[in-house]
Amino acid sequence: MGLNVVPIHPQGATVIPRSGMLRSISDDKHLKKKTMKLNARIADLLVAGFAAAVFGAGCTSSASEERVSPIEPDGGLVEIVLNAGVSLSVAPDAPVHASLPTETRAIINSEHSELDLSILRRDQTGTPLTYPAYSTVAAGNVLKAKLAAVAEGATDKVSAITFGTKQHYLANGDTTELIAWYPAVSTAPADDVTYASGVVSFKVDGEADIMLSNAAEGSKKAGNMFSDYATVSAKLLTFSHLLTQIKVMAYAVDADAQKAWGKITSIKLKDEGAKICAVTLPGTKDGEIVFTPEADASDSDKNLSLVAKTADKDDAITYPLELPLATVDTDSGSITKKNETACGYAMFEPLLPASDGSTKKLTLLVSTEKATDWPVELVLPKNTGKTDGFLKGVAYGILLKFTAKEISPSGQITDWEDYEWPTGEGEFNGEIEL
Repeated sequence: MGLNVVPIHPQGATVIPRSGMLRSISDDKHLKKKTMKLNARIADLLVAGFAAAVFGAGCTSSASEERVSPIEPDGGLVEIVLNAGVSLSVAPDAPVHASLPTETRAIINSEHSELDLSILRRDQTGTPLTYPAYSTVAAGNVLKAKLAAVAEGATDKVSAITFGTKQHYLANGDTTELIAWYPAVSTAPADDVTYASGVVSFKVDGEADIMLSNAAEGSKKAGNMFSDYATVSAKLLTFSHLLTQIKVMAYAVDADAQKAWGKITSIKLKDEGAKICAVTLPGTKDGEIVFTPEADASDSDKNLSLVAKTADKDDAITYPLELPLATVDTDSGSITKKNETACGYAMFEPLLPASDGSTKKLTLLVSTEKATDWPVELVLPKNTGKTDGFLKGVAYGILLKFTAKEISPSGQITDWEDYEWPTGEGEFNGEIEL
């Protein structure tokens, strides 16, 4: 039943109540009293509501923390719009995989196909605000997502990330942190990429690139969203390669060398296979990225075979592989064109100097129709301004020069990150003669 609130008029004025009957204000004192009580009750409710709001805000924030109040009703949910890019990408003449299926295992560059990602979400809680330790974040916080393709020739190498299930910022304005990796946590086979208690484990198979992003933070506050990466670069998920890359080319100096060796049947990296790359998130400190041998790996599995594809175009390479002959100047006898052919590539654990100061080398095992597992040793490259070794995010080109006597490797960088072989007299320049 509704209330009939009668406006108050000067004493003696005539009003018309809802009943339609004429009555005098002086004869309606009881109605005035009811009206005044109602108005006082409404005022009390308003004051109480305001006090509750102030008290509630005081309970959920400190003087140094600015919170964003939820917008009622469900409009308080603001969807997370996320973008990402691949860092340490290869030079313009490097492979483009924009047309490859999502699950294709390959070298990933700034121009790439659509990629399946896993993204771990952490939300701030408590007073003071803190993130839960990575080691306590459950697998349920690992989100499925896709990184959109970047087409060949695109000027903008940043692409959008789409979550499998829409994600929203915290309604109260607190901060969310996201960290991502590629390949995504796998279901078939289930042990290729796994996550448990803040540790992501990848099987190193030589073919699949392994990448980890930075940990980016964002909230629904203006200027603090992940989509504000154009002005705050730390809000962009930038993927870096965790492996080093080698691509091998080969040629024969003459017909005698071609005959002496026969066709190449395989090339392997000694002791670089059957490894697990375990990343303790966020993977930014020494000891947070560790490579360990797979349990129960056979001796043959411990040697990592080259992927039988070209690193620049992802074209298949067919073994046994005939050695192409170099073009030789008939007058001087010097090689004018090497005519080298691609033998394949592999991505593997970065190789750094031994902590005890002992000599450390990368060994190729070259098999041909006339030789089996012929060892070819590669010294660690010199890196200006950085530690020596085969570094993560860097692609090394190795050229095998087959002679009638021996295999001689040489090399150059094909560039995930710029590098040049030393040119000084007596220094290894990346080419090896066999």
